[in-house]
Amino acid sequence: MRTSYRIRVPEVVHETTGGEVLAIDFGSGAYFSMRGPAEAIWTAIGDQADLEQIVRSVAERYHDDDLVGRTRAFLDSLVDAGLLERQETAGDGSVPAPGGGSEPLGEPVVERYTDMEEIILLDPVHDVSEAGWPTTPA
Repeated sequence: MRTSYRIRVPEVVHETTGGEVLAIDFGSGAYFSMRGPAEAIWTAIGDQADLEQIVRSVAERYHDDDLVGRTRAFLDSLVDAGLLERQETAGDGSVPAPGGGSEPLGEPVVERYTDMEEIILLDPVHDVSEAGWPTTPA
């Protein structure tokens, strides 16, 4: 089986700036800060990417004896956090060992914050329809 990952748009919005990814999950009200190799992994996902594509992209910059396993574990933690969806499709699920980038992979850093979840969940702006705001759904 081949594993691919997709950012849960439109429930999750994100922006990358200065080597950090900021993501907000409008479904849960949590927001996330991702740094270090997490930024490279997140960026490699794009709209949707399979594990092999993600690992190849990350390997351009980072090296690690278990790059595939550590990248997969991080992606799975983002699935568990509700930021990504995982899809299994037919195909060869093996990921070849990538060449090594110049930096050690290290631990991807992701921090979850819930201190503003009530405000994010109450914010009607993300519930806007074509009718505009402050029209709220029935």
